[in-house]
Amino acid sequence: MKPSQISIHLPFLLLASSCAGIHGHTAILRPDGETASFVNMIDELAKADVVVLGEEHDSDGIHALQLRTTAALLERRGELTIAMEMFERDVQSVLTLYLMGAIDEQELMHKSRPWSNYAEHYRGAIELARKNGLTVLASNIPRPLARNVGREGTIVSQGGPWSARNVIPMGGRYEEIFMDLMSGMTGHGGDIPAGALERMFEAQCIKDEAMAESIAEHLARTPAPKPLVVFWCGRFHSDFGLGTVERLARRRPDLKIAVVSGRKQSSGEFDSETDTGRADFLWIAPE
Repeated sequence: MKPSQISIHLPFLLLASSCAGIHGHTAILRPDGETASFVNMIDELAKADVVVLGEEHDSDGIHALQLRTTAALLERRGELTIAMEMFERDVQSVLTLYLMGAIDEQELMHKSRPWSNYAEHYRGAIELARKNGLTVLASNIPRPLARNVGREGTIVSQGGPWSARNVIPMGGRYEEIFMDLMSGMTGHGGDIPAGALERMFEAQCIKDEAMAESIAEHLARTPAPKPLVVFWCGRFHSDFGLGTVERLARRRPDLKIAVVSGRKQSSGEFDSETDTGRADFLWIAPE
């Protein structure tokens, strides 16, 4: 798709170019905590093969910047695919039919199991894709499968039609961060039995494998010029280059993957102890 054919309006590019480091009250920071302008960020992200936009699912500010970044990258690159954690692999055909105009939005909502915040936070990306003839990858595993893995372990997913073909246990730092997060959510580490935590981590990993596989296989089967893939996901799947990013890099070490990590935070400040190495760009939105 040629840039001149793209059906989007981007007045925010003019605003962003004059507001270094601040975009609609959301701070844009580099890995060292220095501010970056929106335009400079787009300049750098557009050089990647895959751009991962990690979010906190309930942040209006982060979602607004996700959509505007995706639109700006579409204008810059012309060829673009959106991959989304928020749609599951078994509804790909329904999503594709909607993007083609073969079904209406009511049918899409009825058949695709959209997240509860779809209208507020994800509809914009789908409509951007529909109006511009873009592919959207329903990348995640079905939720019932993830729940089954959480109860019984990865054995229940092996050979299933919606699972990744290659699920390799990868612990290390990712598992440590996951366990710390779960302990923090329960208030103290003793609330969830160790075996249950392990199965929950396995469910997390098969999601990562499936989403990485969806992106890798799409790029493999798409003829040149290859599209830029913009992946929308929860930031836990991508922070520090772990999760889905780590598994995509394992499948395709040749890809240049850029990671953005967005979060809500009252201070809007960079924390050198916890943020160093987290992402190529940090977005910090007010709470």
